[in-house]
Amino acid sequence: TVDLTPGHATGRLTLAAHDIDVVAARRITAPGGKGSPVRLVVRADLNNTGVAAEFELQKLFEQPVRASVQLPLTVTGDELLPAVDWQGRLAGGVSWSGNLARLERFLPLADHRISGQSRVNLLLAGTPASPHVTGSALQTDGRYENLVSGTLLTAIDLAVTSNDTGAVAATFSAKDGGGGTVKGSAVLGFSGATGLRVNGKLDFANATLFRRDDLTATVSGDLAVEISPAVRRLSGSITANDVQGRLIEKLPPNVVTLQVTEINGPKRAVPPSTPATPAKPLQLDIRVLIPNKAFLRGR
Repeated sequence: TVDLTPGHATGRLTLAAHDIDVVAARRITAPGGKGSPVRLVVRADLNNTGVAAEFELQKLFEQPVRASVQLPLTVTGDELLPAVDWQGRLAGGVSWSGNLARLERFLPLADHRISGQSRVNLLLAGTPASPHVTGSALQTDGRYENLVSGTLLTAIDLAVTSNDTGAVAATFSAKDGGGGTVKGSAVLGFSGATGLRVNGKLDFANATLFRRDDLTATVSGDLAVEISPAVRRLSGSITANDVQGRLIEKLPPNVVTLQVTEINGPKRAVPPSTPATPAKPLQLDIRVLIPNKAFLRGR
């Protein structure tokens, strides 16, 4: 029941949706698509200051996904529904922990494999007119594999944190499946006055980043990226420690793309286009060194 009397607004909603059949969830929970259906529970309470709602998604991952929100509302009696109080106190959060391998099925990652324990804790605060999110996302002992390039990263540790100013900081470290290492860090910030700002760096030492039948490459180096309204720059150096290229015999034929020219066809009106504001070009300052051990074999 809901009572929208000004000064005495009350209401309560409890919703439990059982046996939600999600195709990706069937593929996640068990081989052959036979898994437990997903269950969604929603609870909401309305009072004079706003609405408080809790959400819980069960049986999709090892641990439930939990979220909550407190939205300030104003009940005047002049409108059918309460209005959002844009300067009122906003609060909420999201928490989840589990293995990324179960999340992979929901992402467009056909040629990628990801796994590893993750934990997400986010807090929402501020006002509806000016919300901000703080919290962290942690990944420990993760694994990533690219089936096209043969890139393999193991022992991945990733930490992403956000503060109430909107700045996001991330640190990353991983092994290449052997003796090589990859490390990186980045800071991202955004505001209406200064726009998007990104500063990051990536260091790799004796990292085998390509493992293909036609190419194996182990490299070392460092890269730095800087993005702001004034500049977009990627700089650094890459040293090829060991590169092995192979010309594979009996390569499959390529599909030929034919250019079609239509003659005496009906004239089609071309809609006028609005010229887009050109993006600032990316400045590249990368030094590539190949001192030795770079071979191309085959016939």
